[in-house]
Formats: sequence, C-alpha cells, structure tokens
Amino acid sequence: SYNPLEPVWKNHLRIADLPWLQDHQIHGDVVFPAAGMICSVIEAAQQTVDAEESGDEILGFELRELSVSKALVIPNNETGAGIYVSLRRRKVGMGSSAGPWYEFSYYSCQEGDVFVEHAAGLLQIQRPKEVTEVDGGREAKEEILTYRRRWDNKRAMCEKAVSRSSHFEFCEDQGLSFGKHTCITPPYD
Repeated sequence: SYNPLEPVWKNHLRIADLPWLQDHQIHGDVVFPAAGMICSVIEAAQQTVDAEESGDEILGFELRELSVSKALVIPNNETGAGIYVSLRRRKVGMGSSAGPWYEFSYYSCQEGDVFVEHAAGLLQIQRPKEVTEVDGGREAKEEILTYRRRWDNKRAMCEKAVSRSSHFEFCEDQGLSFGKHTCITPPYD
C-alpha cells in the first residue's frame, strides 16, 4: 500500500543488469557504492518535489547525520538484492507538523526476507531564500562565506599530491578493487 506521507521506492540490483557493479569489490565481494545510495535518496527527494508540484526552484540538497552502517553486498545470482529507499518528513516535535528535513533510510531485503538498513540520515531540499528587509540577504551571504572558508581551510591541509597509480595500489592493498567501469580515468599511470 502506498502512503504519500512516507513513500518507499523499491528496486532490484542485479549484477547481470548492472555489469559495472562487478568492478566495485571489497575483499572479493561486489558492494554497491555508498555514492549510489546517496544518489538514490536525492532522486527520491526530487520525485517527491515533482509530485508536490510546488514549482519552487531547487538549488540543491543538504545531507546531515549520514550514516552508512553496513555494506550492501550484491549476490551474483538471478535475484540480486531488493533495495528500498524510504523518505518521510521529520517532525520538529511530537505535537507539531513536519519541518523542512526528511529522514531517509536505504535498506535491502535478500535471502530469507531479512531486511537490513545500510544507510540513514537527514535530507533537506535547498530552495532560494527570500531576501528580508532586516538583513538584505546578508545572512545568506555570510553562510556561503563560512562554507567557503571551511573548504579553503580543509583544502590547505592537503599538502601532498598522490599519484593515481599509488592511490589505486594502496586501495588494492586494502582489499578495494576497482575495475574499468568504476574509474573515470585509467587506474594506473
């Protein structure tokens, strides 16, 4: 049954349907990338907005308290893994209406009808903020500058360049295998 207040999206991930998954392995197991989970959640939020037909421009999506608690291992069989993405508005308080944040969960159901949560967190759809007479948009500009300073500080901490080949060799030593379908550029120089 469909509940528009707490929608759930369902899909099946099969290596036969998505051969590039075979190139994303950890210690020999085919593992669905966490980035794919995040993209699924963002797509679910986009579809929720489309269903509401609010017409508001979307500037982006903000994720908070993201936890990827368990790897999603995809079995190499006909069934694969049934995956589910749930999204629901987060209430500010138990007696209040929903706030601007969504709670999300990404989980699978595999052999034996056992459900496992792989990722969870909060998502907010970013929309343009109205410029108020009080600050004339100054607060929004200060927020952007704060993020920019934080980015610049973190970037300045990265002092050593790492070659592509040494990076992928390190990953391989840790049990992370990336094939030709998961690399934008060849993994070795």
